[in-house]
Amino acid sequence: LLSRIAKILVFLFIFHFIFQIIQLFFAGGWFGLNALGLSARNPGMFFIPSTSAFFTILVLFFTMFYLQNSSLRKFVFIFSPISLLLTASGSGVAVYIVIMSLYLLKLKYFKLLPLLGLVLFLIIIYTVEDITGRVGLLEESFGARIKIFFDAINDSKIFSQSFGFGTSTGYLIANKYGLDFNMTSTDSTYSSIIVNLGLVSFFIVILILLLSLIIAWLNNNKEILIFIMIYGLFSVTTSIFEAYPMNLLFSILMAYYFKNYKRQT
Repeated sequence: LLSRIAKILVFLFIFHFIFQIIQLFFAGGWFGLNALGLSARNPGMFFIPSTSAFFTILVLFFTMFYLQNSSLRKFVFIFSPISLLLTASGSGVAVYIVIMSLYLLKLKYFKLLPLLGLVLFLIIIYTVEDITGRVGLLEESFGARIKIFFDAINDSKIFSQSFGFGTSTGYLIANKYGLDFNMTSTDSTYSSIIVNLGLVSFFIVILILLLSLIIAWLNNNKEILIFIMIYGLFSVTTSIFEAYPMNLLFSILMAYYFKNYKRQT
């Protein structure tokens, strides 16, 4: 099943990439122009560049572990970083650096992952604006989401009574129909969990995430580790449960991993 999904995703990615190239030359009025006079950000078949980058990263993940066609594999490995650069997504570039480092890292060096994580963090912090060509990216984009996160914590309760108020869908519907609700566009899975479910649920999610990460690391399970890093890192800047089709792929992958775990035990 996953190999068939991987092949479908690659063909969708080809269409997506072609659309990005068209936008690069003919859609400069939407996200502005870069230094070359071309469109600065090109989300392809998506509306938001970070969602576009999320899709590209998932295509790369499926290619890494489930795609068997060698020609298609080469295509994705060559053009996925180009696609990410076309989106100018800081999240996409950061996650790409992390997962490619993990993918290329030999298992005998897995014990050094905490040190590698620190090195990658510093590299990303000091290079992401230059790579994407977006001056002030950390302050304006990431900084805004950090502010929303701490605002969510300050206004939070142990158990939330505002389920659905911290979703982009709810925020957009309230704006469209002029509903008098105190909705929050969180732009982050972690902030969304705090607003919609409360602090208890947030700490449970973080605990599960950290335990899964540690177990995958100790078992040298590169596939699970990269899967967790993709969704864990994109959760900082994206509401992953509202990002289609990545939310659907998340459910499929989780079901697959749970099924394999039951078989092994």
